[in-house]
Amino acid sequence: MSQAGKFWRNVDKRSKANNPSPTSIGEVLSVQPLSISYNGLTLSKANGDNIYVNNLLLDEQKTFTEAQQITCSDGTITENHTAIINDITGWLSSIHKRYILDVGNYVAIQKLGNNTYIVLEKVQQL
Repeated sequence: MSQAGKFWRNVDKRSKANNPSPTSIGEVLSVQPLSISYNGLTLSKANGDNIYVNNLLLDEQKTFTEAQQITCSDGTITENHTAIINDITGWLSSIHKRYILDVGNYVAIQKLGNNTYIVLEKVQQL
């Protein structure tokens, strides 16, 4: 075996010795209450599991109302500004939605210990 092969085999041994549970992918079954399918198991508080997750992932979807035309003090209407504001709110909604969990989403999960898991982030399959 080459030196590089030996090196990476030793790295693999050390990482498994420190944490034998590598990161795996789970699928969100429900959000309220949080339930995730992970390696053939259903993780949830009702099953006695401790699940740690970033608060942003469980946030509610934000909605924005459409901007109305703005009338300036001199009486002119600024239609251009309302279009810009609506574009920005649409962009903010799409960015926010990328982080919020929904049923069917995939998440990266790592087992920390006995019935203790951490949801690292939302991921997508390519």
